[in-house]
Amino acid sequence: GPVAIATNCSAYAVSYAISGSFYAGASSTYFLCQPCPSGYVSTAPGATACAACAAGSFQGQSASTACQACASGAVAQPGSGSCAQCATGTVPGSNGTLCFPCLSGTYAQVTYTACLSCQANTYSGQQAGACTACPANSLSVPGSSLAGCLCQPGYFNFFSVDLFCGTCAPGYYTANASMAQCAPCGYGRYSSQSSASACQTCAGGQYQPQQAGSVCLDCAPGSVSFAPGTQYCSPCPAPNYCPGGAQMLQCPLGAFSNLTSLSDVSQCPECPANYFCLTPSDIEACPRYTHSLEGTTSKLDCLCDAGFVCTYHKAVRVKVTMPITQAQYQLIQAQLIQAVATAAGVPTGQVSVVSVTPQARRLLAVGLTVSLHVRGAHSVHNLDHHLRTRGVHGEHEWYPDHYIHPRPFG
Repeated sequence: GPVAIATNCSAYAVSYAISGSFYAGASSTYFLCQPCPSGYVSTAPGATACAACAAGSFQGQSASTACQACASGAVAQPGSGSCAQCATGTVPGSNGTLCFPCLSGTYAQVTYTACLSCQANTYSGQQAGACTACPANSLSVPGSSLAGCLCQPGYFNFFSVDLFCGTCAPGYYTANASMAQCAPCGYGRYSSQSSASACQTCAGGQYQPQQAGSVCLDCAPGSVSFAPGTQYCSPCPAPNYCPGGAQMLQCPLGAFSNLTSLSDVSQCPECPANYFCLTPSDIEACPRYTHSLEGTTSKLDCLCDAGFVCTYHKAVRVKVTMPITQAQYQLIQAQLIQAVATAAGVPTGQVSVVSVTPQARRLLAVGLTVSLHVRGAHSVHNLDHHLRTRGVHGEHEWYPDHYIHPRPFG
């Protein structure tokens, strides 16, 4: 009968061999346990077939009971007797059978199982084993290719064969990375150094009339600027003189000026004879039959002419500054006079407008200062209230004045 060569094969597959393949006595059929080849294993006794090692594993020996995992960064096809190491810049795929190249912005060395992202300010191409520092004066975010290296502020991108970051010249700047050319500083601004990431603003008293300026210019004598970032300086307004820069000084008492662009106090004209100037911007003729010398600052200095005697009466001078135009003033002149008369406690006939002058204060773009003379008044009360109730808005001040009544002598 049949001869059992083995009844409990381990690490061998049981085969039914036909007579002629082996010689085992007179029996035509018998059992034979054969070793599993490399790349295959038998994990249990009595197996009838060898199992292939799975993808990503191997077995280099025959007659084995278990497969071994491939080393880090290596791959293997199913049934492999050995693993293949992935080259630098490649990593195993998810099924462990093929190596795939790393994309731009990532890298991998031998034994890596995944591509790693390049750090900030470095880059890589495809299938890179390491990242490279971005060219000089350029920056990048993590995971960048060479195209992601952008010139830092103060430089501009210039691509020829490779990236080159050009330097912005004085008067130019780049505020953001990736700008293809430097932008000129605007009017009233400048950059004095190369590689500027922003332009600076000219200070008050300075100006820059051109674009791409590398310095600011000082306002010349007779002109002035107060706001930073000025393109042009303004003529010095009356009744002031401007030595230059941001300086603006009022002409002294005893002077009267309606001239612009004065640069020195010596250019402030004296209050002319037969007039008196309460301030450098207020001029008023002396009353009839009186006279004064140059530089007079008070009505009390208006002296009676020969043959006349003068009587001096109390009065009040009121000045109201309003942000209005000349045309608007004509519409509210009557209300202004009524408000002043009520505050002074006198009839409106005793209130007269002495002068209306453009307002020269730099904080207001438009405005008028109205000077009023109030005869027979000693003071003014609640003028702000009386102005508002009549729709007049502005700043005001008042001070004692006099009314001169000249009469023939004798």
